[in-house]
Amino acid sequence: MKKTISKVLALCMAVALLVASFGIFAYAYGTELLSTYAGIENSASEDGFWFDAEDLTVEHDGPVRGAPYVGYLRDHATPKNIAGNDGDGPFWGVDSDEDYNNYMNFNPGSYFVHDYYIESAYKSTIDIKLDAEFAAGQFAALRFGLSAPEGEEAISDTSNGVTIAFDVADSSKDTIKIGAYDSSKGAVYYTVDLANGALHSWKSIKVVDNIEGTMKIYCDNTLLATVTLSEVKGDFYTAMTVADANGETKVTANAVSVCTEANMNIGVAQNADKSVVIPGGLYMDNWSIVEYEESEDNKPTEAPADPTETPADPTEEPADPTEEPADETEKPADKTEKPADKTSAPATSAAPADKDVEDGGSNTWIIIVAIVAAVAVVAAVVVVIILKKKKA
Repeated sequence: MKKTISKVLALCMAVALLVASFGIFAYAYGTELLSTYAGIENSASEDGFWFDAEDLTVEHDGPVRGAPYVGYLRDHATPKNIAGNDGDGPFWGVDSDEDYNNYMNFNPGSYFVHDYYIESAYKSTIDIKLDAEFAAGQFAALRFGLSAPEGEEAISDTSNGVTIAFDVADSSKDTIKIGAYDSSKGAVYYTVDLANGALHSWKSIKVVDNIEGTMKIYCDNTLLATVTLSEVKGDFYTAMTVADANGETKVTANAVSVCTEANMNIGVAQNADKSVVIPGGLYMDNWSIVEYEESEDNKPTEAPADPTETPADPTEEPADPTEEPADETEKPADKTEKPADKTSAPATSAAPADKDVEDGGSNTWIIIVAIVAAVAVVAAVVVVIILKKKKA
């Protein structure tokens, strides 16, 4: 009888471990983003993901992961710095010269990764601006189609996903680069030239993705490019073309790796010396991800606003975005310019305990624990029944 009980308990434990391990394995992109945020209150009063720092009382250069660290962000995504500490970034920013507009400052090494994939066609709008000390050649980008919700992949590993990168380029122009990494060619981008200094003012970026391989990318409601993904192998698109606003193909790649489970993230590469500084990054505000219907298209905006803003020669491939800024003397401000003392942060909510793992997925763990507990209860019931039968 003891052997029978031992076998039953062993079987139940094996099932519990199998269920738990499956939950962990499937965690990477096991939950859908839009349905997760449906019904969760936000400042836009819309379903879907919405972030606006105007809802918060924040202190300029205060760490995002200090108070008020919003559960809305923590539960389903991870804003963090690759250096690992809460005080390393990203940081809050306050534009006192713009009616005290609040925003999030992704200093070098910072990222924001969503823990969930997007299951249906979506539209995302996001306001971005480069810091005045942003160094030419620094990698600061919106990242799509990553293979996992990991910060390292968002800020430096461009071997996966589609990238929209922002750069001050040189003293004559700013640029927006749209493309991906091709394993046989390296980084392949279609480059759109903007006026010098254009990205030091807020720009509204819009991405419309039908999640079937077509992404349209706009800047201030002007169509910049259309990315077409094809040739699915496993869970990844392997071919890509990028066309300009007139439909002319500018970039072709046949060895890319873009996850078919749609996702959207932000990443800014570390400084060359891996120093943690506040200036020199990418600012973000008014970020939304909502369901999209094709009828929303406004066709007149799909023509370039200014024909003089012609894209750079597509044959001139930009430098590999993984390259760090060349001159280490061109560093952002002195490291002594540290974030504000956390003790002075508004006490609107308690800061969460520091975690060494990526945030998010709390619901997933609750489900796993519940399943394991249920299996344990069933095991106990079986043992009781067997014991009663033995006594009888």
